[in-house]
Amino acid sequence: MAGFDTVRYNHTVVRQKFRQPEPGVIPVYKNEIRADMEEAARLAMVDFSVQIVYNGERQVSGIFAGDIVEAHRAASRFAVTHYQTHAVADPDVVVCNSYPQATQAKVNSWIGSVREGGTGVLIIQHPQGVSAMHYFEQHMAGQHGKTHLDTLEESKAPLPGNRHLIVFSQYTDKRQRTRFPGDTVFARTWADVIGQIQARHKGTVRVAVYPYAAIQHTETRLDEPDEAA
Repeated sequence: MAGFDTVRYNHTVVRQKFRQPEPGVIPVYKNEIRADMEEAARLAMVDFSVQIVYNGERQVSGIFAGDIVEAHRAASRFAVTHYQTHAVADPDVVVCNSYPQATQAKVNSWIGSVREGGTGVLIIQHPQGVSAMHYFEQHMAGQHGKTHLDTLEESKAPLPGNRHLIVFSQYTDKRQRTRFPGDTVFARTWADVIGQIQARHKGTVRVAVYPYAAIQHTETRLDEPDEAA
């Protein structure tokens, strides 16, 4: 799975077959992307793995070792409960700290929970900024008549429902900023963030704070194989 061709196949052809039922936790069962990886590992005769579940302080909360599939599923059954977080309904402002993974994608569902006209604040205070680029993206340059740089320069649509996004980071570069909606405000100080919020919201403001948003998720159920069949 580490070659350019196999990674590209897994992330494009196989991914097109996979339909995530709803935002949030990605299913473990009936997941074509995961099944493709497991098949590759079996062909390479990988027969043992150690799965570690950690908490927001990066402390180990559980260790699951054994068969590459069974150990992973045992860890998933533990993690799906360990990371569950009660979601605040229709807050005016949502503050999401992407720690400890410094990733954008996994916190999108939290940002999307803000009410119409509300403000989402995404904190990415990591020296590398947003999670590192997948190098196979450059390897795919030239597809559909566009280079990798062409894709980066494409403008992103604003958030629906007159929602507003503020990204607080001292580390994001121009390339990383192209991943966000076109009207995103990038703040380098927390005072700038507060100023932006106060300018948009007057009076009493209902705020939801998710300190480890990259690993927290809403209440969900991990379907077992017989339930997902």
